[in-house]
Amino acid sequence: MTENQTRWIGRTINCVFFAHVAATIFLGERMNQNQLLGCLVVWGLLASWAAGAFWHGARPFFKLQQEVPWLRVPCRVAPVALTFAVLQIPIWSLMTRQFPPDHFSNTQAYVFTAGVLFGLGGPMAPMLTGIGRRLREINKDQRRKIKEKKERSQQRPEPYR
Repeated sequence: MTENQTRWIGRTINCVFFAHVAATIFLGERMNQNQLLGCLVVWGLLASWAAGAFWHGARPFFKLQQEVPWLRVPCRVAPVALTFAVLQIPIWSLMTRQFPPDHFSNTQAYVFTAGVLFGLGGPMAPMLTGIGRRLREINKDQRRKIKEKKERSQQRPEPYR
């Protein structure tokens, strides 16, 4: 795939996502009145977000997974999360036996909330993992510097009194 094709696909995915956000804002109260419309708009929003997150947060890392061992698992999680995000509303419908899904039990609500989080964050797992690893490195380096500073201050001789 050429650089222009890659850029065009990324921009198209972004445009589709922002179109879904605009539709959500524009339809506002109508989505509350028409449950089917609301369900379909939310489904489109989840799917377009997951596609954008996958395209920008996972796809660039696929080439690196052979060289960087910690990327293998996140690069396998990302396509699963993208597929789950796209199929999430049908899965909910099967679990509640109605479309649009409605009348969740407490357990189903917790499972669906976890599913939403997985569907929103999972497609960009490689990027999130990389950010987490970098933050841990920075934190570890800061703790090491603080420890060294403390040790130096304890090694100084005390002034005579």
